[in-house]
Amino acid sequence: MQHRHRRIGFLLTPVVLSVLLVVTGCATSDATNSAATTATASAPDLVGAWKGTYQFPTESGELIPSPLTLVIETQTDEALWGYEEYEDRGEVNRVPFAGSLGADGTSLGLAADELIIEGEVTGEDSMRVRFFVVGDTPTSFEVALTRAG
Repeated sequence: MQHRHRRIGFLLTPVVLSVLLVVTGCATSDATNSAATTATASAPDLVGAWKGTYQFPTESGELIPSPLTLVIETQTDEALWGYEEYEDRGEVNRVPFAGSLGADGTSLGLAADELIIEGEVTGEDSMRVRFFVVGDTPTSFEVALTRAG
């Protein structure tokens, strides 16, 4: 039984598109764009590999200890792109995501097929994130991440 995500592209595509429209300024006024430009200067740099370990709760009641890496490859102002990397039965999986930092510069939201990630930057090299896995085997878990390196 695979305990991670299968693809349902139509489920989160509107969320990702909405985030991208707002982040790129396509859905904002000039006044809002000015405010966003100001906020951009204070956006923390999150590029890098963030690592942690969590207990993956399965539908059958098992807790599976699992290492996780969240890699933010690209950051443009508040916009973030990267991938989640995890191991499932010896096989390394990568799930690409896109998202953004909140206006406060500490909250973040990321989305991928069958996956929503919400979190908070708690320090220069630390964050806490909560994963919401939807689809055939839905679950949720939280993990504390530390920037590697």
